[in-house]
Amino acid sequence: VQTEMRAVLCVLITVPALVVGAFLYRYSGQQAVRNTPFAQLAKTHLEAQAKQIPRKEEEVAVIHLPQGDITLQLFPNSAPATVENFKKLIHVGFFDGCAFYRVEPGACLQGGCGMTPGKRFPYAPVPLEYKVPNYERMIHMARSSEPNSATSDFSIMLGDHSFPAGPTGNTPGGYAVFARVILGWDVVQELIKAPTHSGPETGGLRIVDNLLTWKNISLKHMPWDDNVFYDDSKHQ
Repeated sequence: VQTEMRAVLCVLITVPALVVGAFLYRYSGQQAVRNTPFAQLAKTHLEAQAKQIPRKEEEVAVIHLPQGDITLQLFPNSAPATVENFKKLIHVGFFDGCAFYRVEPGACLQGGCGMTPGKRFPYAPVPLEYKVPNYERMIHMARSSEPNSATSDFSIMLGDHSFPAGPTGNTPGGYAVFARVILGWDVVQELIKAPTHSGPETGGLRIVDNLLTWKNISLKHMPWDDNVFYDDSKHQ
């Protein structure tokens, strides 16, 4: 009985002591308090807890332009080969000095190295990976009428084109969405004001008078919460 009583007393004394120590370490700025045994024990406890807290991050791509940055959330689960190709091109600096060169009002802002002298795609074309509808802010790979012909150029959707860019739309198979704009939509809106021209020499496409040249595209990690729909109004 005496042994059990001692054990109970130890618990009753130790638990409040740890709580007090944690309080002193967390909230006191006095050096003498931080050096007490209780404070050191609390510090170790708090550090151990911190290591167990999951801190999820998302890898994003950032298009750097003189007008500002455009941040893209990538979709590796929906378009793994497309995202891997995009990231490889970023790693080797392929997009450095490339540009947005086409603006179709209400439809798309297209860019890449298609009109950049001296740029030649270094890999095999990417297989078509259609899964995500082409809603506004989505980004799909540009391609020819051949479904598996995407290389490096891509288009930002300026409106809902889920049907015309879908598998039963204008081009059989649809266009592979691999990312979406989560920051910098104001930059996109500024870019699409650029003067354009079209005619027989452009194949009817609206080409900007002066290329909207990028500095480069980079990859980075940002804190992420799956319960938040990231856009310009919620994550600046």
